This record gives sequence, C-alpha cells and structure tokens, in this order.
Amino acid sequence: MPYARVNDIDLYYETCGQGEPLVLLHGFSGTGRAHWHLQIPAFAERYQVVVPDLRGHGKSKCQTVPPDYWELLASDIAALIGQLGLGQVHICGFSLGSVVAQLVALDHPDLVRSLVLVSTAAHVPVKEGQGLLAFFESLTRPDEIDAAWKESLIELHGDPDWRWLLKNYGLMAVTRVRSGGGEVPRHRLDEIACPTLIVQGQRDRMNPPELAEVVHQGIHGSELVMFPCGHIVQEAEAEEFNRLVLGFLDGLSQKREGHLYSE
Repeated sequence: MPYARVNDIDLYYETCGQGEPLVLLHGFSGTGRAHWHLQIPAFAERYQVVVPDLRGHGKSKCQTVPPDYWELLASDIAALIGQLGLGQVHICGFSLGSVVAQLVALDHPDLVRSLVLVSTAAHVPVKEGQGLLAFFESLTRPDEIDAAWKESLIELHGDPDWRWLLKNYGLMAVTRVRSGGGEVPRHRLDEIACPTLIVQGQRDRMNPPELAEVVHQGIHGSELVMFPCGHIVQEAEAEEFNRLVLGFLDGLSQKREGHLYSE
C-alpha cells in the first residue's frame, strides 16, 4: 500500500494504468476508491490514474483540522504530484475534491493540465452552510445515526474515527459559515486558465446547480454539463459520465499531440 510523506502526514494513494496522469479527488466522508470505483477501471485503460485518500479520510490520517483545511488539502495534492514526478496532470474532483482541485489550479497552475469539477461549488452560502452544520451535528450523536449507514462509514474509514472527523469538520465549518462562507475566492475564479469541464446533477441538494453555475461563469471558457440526477453523478450516471469525461480528456490529448507534431 503506497504512502507519500507530504507536509506533516503520510498520504495514502493508489495508482494504475499508463498514459497522461489523471488525479481523482473524492468528496467529504469518502475515500478515493469508494467515490471513484466505477471510474478507475475505465479511466486506467487510457490514463495513469492516481487516487489519493485526502487528509483525514480513509487511510490518510491526521490529528487536527486547522482553519485552512481546504488549502492544506490542496497543498497535499500539489506535494503528491511533485513527489511522484507526474509533471502536469488532469484533475477530476468530486464535491469537496472539486474545491481542492480549484485551489490546486489557482495556487499551482503549472501543475494542472485540465480540470473536471463534479458536483462543485466555489463557496458555501450561509443558509446551506447552516443546514450542513445541523447535519454534521446529528452525525456526532450516536442515537441519531442509522446503524447501516454507521457501518458503511466505518467500513470506508477503517475504524470509528470518522466521528472525530465529522465533529472537527463541523466545527471548522462553523467558522467558515459565520465568516460568510467560502472556500475558493470567487474573484479569483477567472485566474483558472486551463480547460475545465463542470459536471452537475440537476437534482443535487447538497451542492445545488446554481453553485455550479457560479463556477461556470467564473472560469472563462469552461463547459457545464447537467445530468438528471442528484449529488453523486459519477455513480448515478456512470456510463454517460465516463464517456463524457474520457471524451473531454481525449480531445485535449489529441490537440496536444497535434501541436507537438506541428512544431
């Protein structure tokens, strides 16, 4: 099981396939393999797929959740890309992972060839954020956790420490919401210059479509594709999702090859 020492933690990751590097970033309370299990085999047929567990998730442990948690996640991924010698990469991020992907593109633009942002947002509006906090608080009360879901969360994370993450993530979110919300500086979205595909579920209640629209309007030249589903697009519409993403990435690869041949 490969780990990379990044910043102050051992970051777990898996890799498979050959070709241009494609980094898959999972969402909150998930793991790389759990959130991308329907994509990894398909993508690995054409790309070198790198699937980390973000700090505090799965096999990547951490002891604290600092106020700059999102930025630290992005720093971890940039460090991982450097350690593995991947050069410029495609990044596909889901939910929380899509926020991390945006931050990597903003802070380390030389590392990012393209972005695929799934169920994304650039900020957490106060109203939605307060609802999310109530959700986190319910998760930290054992008597209000469905037994089956509890077992599935424990299976994802390997032990009951996920409750610590939920509690601390919730406390961090309180600070964010009280300060007006926001993970990605919205005024900086136009600094993202790489090709960007945004994939959104029309019935997403966690990150409603209007949040993806903000990102779409902010990133010049980005493409927004809506699916008739909820939050986890890559599972609900796996076949079409895979076809869409591979078409987007393959198109970029062909353009790059054409440019190289013309030099």
